[in-house]
Amino acid sequence: HLTSFEIVRSLAILRLCRVEALTSNAVSILQKFEKVFGSYLTYETAVRWTMFKQFCAGSNEQEIKGAIKRLNHLGVGSILDYAAEADVPSDTTVSSGLAQPPSRSMSTILQTTDISYDPEEEYIYDINMKLYLMCVAHASINIPKSGAGFAAVKLTGLCDPRLLSRVTAMLLNVRKIWCDLCGGGCSMEEARVVINSRNRNDRRFLSRDVFRKALPNYAPGITEAEIEGVLDFLDPDKDGFVDYLHYVRAMAHGLNNSTDDSIAPLMPFVRHLPQLTADEMVYFHALRRRLAVICRVAVDLGVRVMFDAEQTFYQTAIDHIVRNLQREYNTDFPHIYNTYQCYLCYTPDRIDNDFARSKAEGWVWAGKIVRGAYMNQERATAKEFGYSSPIWPDVESTHKCYDSCADVILKEVEHSDKIGVLFGTHNRGSLEFITKRLLEKNISGSNVSFAQLYGMADFLTMPLKEGGFSVFKYVPYGPVKETIHYLSRRAQENSGLLAGDSSESTFMWKVLKSRLGMQ
Repeated sequence: HLTSFEIVRSLAILRLCRVEALTSNAVSILQKFEKVFGSYLTYETAVRWTMFKQFCAGSNEQEIKGAIKRLNHLGVGSILDYAAEADVPSDTTVSSGLAQPPSRSMSTILQTTDISYDPEEEYIYDINMKLYLMCVAHASINIPKSGAGFAAVKLTGLCDPRLLSRVTAMLLNVRKIWCDLCGGGCSMEEARVVINSRNRNDRRFLSRDVFRKALPNYAPGITEAEIEGVLDFLDPDKDGFVDYLHYVRAMAHGLNNSTDDSIAPLMPFVRHLPQLTADEMVYFHALRRRLAVICRVAVDLGVRVMFDAEQTFYQTAIDHIVRNLQREYNTDFPHIYNTYQCYLCYTPDRIDNDFARSKAEGWVWAGKIVRGAYMNQERATAKEFGYSSPIWPDVESTHKCYDSCADVILKEVEHSDKIGVLFGTHNRGSLEFITKRLLEKNISGSNVSFAQLYGMADFLTMPLKEGGFSVFKYVPYGPVKETIHYLSRRAQENSGLLAGDSSESTFMWKVLKSRLGMQ
């Protein structure tokens, strides 16, 4: 479906993506280029007609409509993604596109209450909300042949990312308390997943006696009556044990809703923990309002909402927010999707824990499975603050993790046709493994889908479509200059893939030679 010129351009750009020195420093190179040649020549000429044209659908509605129409004609759905990423101050975290670690550890962020937020930026986040609503509208109008469409949402586009890092720090502190009570101390960064396949039987439940003895250490001055009130709240079944999954949910709700009378018995414990400032609570509730609007409109229009994964110093907050939306909207259909990055060592445990939550709480699990896009940044952050890197040590381990997660999810899908999963991958081996399982088990329906990035892997997308599978392209758009972080990340995460697998280039060369009568 590409013109010969587009094939030549794609081959040239994919070749450039193999140059690590270029992809790793793309943003800084462009910024230096801008100082010499100006913004228009840098972005509206050099970037627009190369990387932007390859990996983004456009910068205005007319260009976006054209891309969606072309894909729809091919039987491929579109997942619109507003890819603009502006820089944010680096006093607490980093802008989402830069390959550098945050300037403070999670334990320091937890105690940081003097962050200067700009109230005027709330207007920008409201504009971004409207842009996401446009994505939802496009998805409802351009319904793919395979069923309901998707809209992608990035939470750092709807609030100051530093707010997410603060919420993440508070939630990690709650998890660290549980680790301490289990007798296994760890850093806050290493408390992202407390319950795993190795300790599930030992750490899932703690006795009331353990909590009764420990609570005065975390809540000085707490009375015996208040301790019993906290324990009754955390042990609603009165079986003498506190369930970790219930504890995390209850504590998170208490930290973010301190005026809710329904959790009053828990407050003698919660009020002693670090919390958001009054201003941060206002901004956090504004974020929840924006998300409620987006999700309510999407559900009413029959569109599924997919929340992008981000860096680990935001992700715990994102998981908390998305799970609450899933509890509200995924009562009988997978409307809301979270994202799981398989380059993280603990992703299989995250998936297991979220399946456990969904079954216990009565909502439909839904997720997008990807490999990940922030590898260099995550490793640098771990090294900076002296904790174990959450990233697998090599790409083979990531591939193994991806296929293992797919296997777990497909076993769940065999027993429930309501579960929603989208496999986002350019890996031929993973696609062969997943599609073989689907065919062997006769699993069909629009709730199992595949996706590849716009401008890449057409040689995988089209055979999936021809095979009758539900398949999408992840279609980014936005102002050229504001998408350079996204474009840089696309080049970085695919440089290794392109260097090791020439299938895409080989396929395009074959098509081009055929058109030129060379074979």
